[in-house]
Amino acid sequence: MAAFRDYLRAVYPDLSALNRLWGTKYTGWAEVKPSTYAEAKTTGNYAPWLEHRLSAGRVWARLYGRTGQALSAGDPGARAGFDGPQALPLPNGGSTGGC
Repeated sequence: MAAFRDYLRAVYPDLSALNRLWGTKYTGWAEVKPSTYAEAKTTGNYAPWLEHRLSAGRVWARLYGRTGQALSAGDPGARAGFDGPQALPLPNGGSTGGC
């Protein structure tokens, strides 16, 4: 939630701008929370859900950026990145045997 709220503070000039665009009445940043996709569909207000997805994408990208930096410290040619969505037993293309 901290990363989500930090992201929002960088996107919106202030809380009143967020409230105006989201149709909410938050009185402090600590109250701001994302909605689920089901809530967004029901209310027709996709901003809280979408902004959460966008902030999660930034967290995901930072993970790979930091991983790449750490790997490069010991191996300057190392590469880090997402190799595609695969099933949980196969997060990096491992064997299909005995999970």
